[in-house]
Amino acid sequence: MTVRNHLSSIILILLIFVNFLVFLNPHRSLAHDLSDIQVAFYDGEGAWEYGRVVMINLFEWMGCNITMVRGDDIKKGCLTNFDVLYWPGGHYPAYWDEMGLAGKLAVQEFVQNGGGYLGICAGAYYACDYIIWKDDPAFPAPTYKVEGDNLNLDLCPGVAIGPIFEIVDRPDPGYAMTRIDILNRSHPITVSLPEYMQIIYIGGPILSYMRGRM
Repeated sequence: MTVRNHLSSIILILLIFVNFLVFLNPHRSLAHDLSDIQVAFYDGEGAWEYGRVVMINLFEWMGCNITMVRGDDIKKGCLTNFDVLYWPGGHYPAYWDEMGLAGKLAVQEFVQNGGGYLGICAGAYYACDYIIWKDDPAFPAPTYKVEGDNLNLDLCPGVAIGPIFEIVDRPDPGYAMTRIDILNRSHPITVSLPEYMQIIYIGGPILSYMRGRM
């Protein structure tokens, strides 16, 4: 069976318009105790330093236990000790260089066995079957313009398309504060969120699902 057949058991949160900042009320209580959740936090080649600081603070606020891991750790089987693999934004091609096919297979096995994957920005691109990086002089082809590279994680049966020029022009300024409306607030992930949030956008993808792809 393929990874996509196990999607119902995956905590697959691919934040579409989010890059790395989530504005939360530090005094708001969590609906569930997450102190038993073990998070493998990818901190290898390509991981963005500033996004790392933000997400460490977020996971600590949530009460999760964080362990920094690199590609070699993943290829050696470290994910068996974790509940969730977090993949940050950053320099996407560097992920391929560090992980390779062995790392990809290790992540797929982790997810097939019920592990969760949380990918933000470049981590969301990395999880999809295919990537389309729109022409951008700041990120010239072929380094970034990738369509169906076989080292994508193939966790999400679809295409990650970005950047979203309707939100902000690139490369100047390349980022913008963006209003995100929460359309479904009955889902367990969004039930405690406000009706909308202001979130910084720095090049994350739109996820286009490809129904029926083999």
